[in-house]
Amino acid sequence: MRVDELGDRRTVMEGYLSFAFSIEPDGALSGSIYTGLDWHEVRTAPAAVPLRRWVDLAFTYDGRDTATLQIDGDVVAARHAALGTVAGVQWPYGLNVGAWPDHDLRVFIGRIAEVWLWKLRP
Repeated sequence: MRVDELGDRRTVMEGYLSFAFSIEPDGALSGSIYTGLDWHEVRTAPAAVPLRRWVDLAFTYDGRDTATLQIDGDVVAARHAALGTVAGVQWPYGLNVGAWPDHDLRVFIGRIAEVWLWKLRP
């Protein structure tokens, strides 16, 4: 993807009451999961996401205890803790790519060429 502008929080992909993957106003990359009780976040340092050039961004969670953020294949942030199972994507907002449909909007400004989402079964 290519991030052209920072500003407000920019949604890359978000599943309502399940997970969020976004770019923060300071250029940090963040990913969080919702386990039914709490949100758990992993975040990079500010200005980690380069502007106006194509990069591969990734947020992974192994379903047990490790969440990572990657830029161009390099792990740039990680969190290791027994977080638990991710809650499923919920009604009414479902799964969204590049924007969030409530009053916050959180619109991604740039280009997204490819998005992958999968759940590994144990």
